[in-house]
Amino acid sequence: MKVMVLQIFRLLAQAKQDLLASMEKSRNMSSVRCIREFLMSENPNDLYFFISCIECIDVTIWASATLESQAVLEEKHAGRTRLWTREAARSVAFSTLIRDEH
Repeated sequence: MKVMVLQIFRLLAQAKQDLLASMEKSRNMSSVRCIREFLMSENPNDLYFFISCIECIDVTIWASATLESQAVLEEKHAGRTRLWTREAARSVAFSTLIRDEH
């Protein structure tokens, strides 16, 4: 199932992102909302799946809420995203330091 969903997100990546945002808004749905529970998983494969999917969608579509639309990520999901982002940044910085030493 995850393979099929990821392929759908890859297809969505080829769409004009403003058109995708408009369609999601008009139908009151969100492609990212359908997969957000994978972000809360402790399984690294689930996290990789989630990140691989959201990389296909413009961040403005899922990272914010407006007065007309509901937030795609609830606070618990947003907090987990911030934590993951900090961890990823630390990992990149650490690997850069190691490469610079050689």
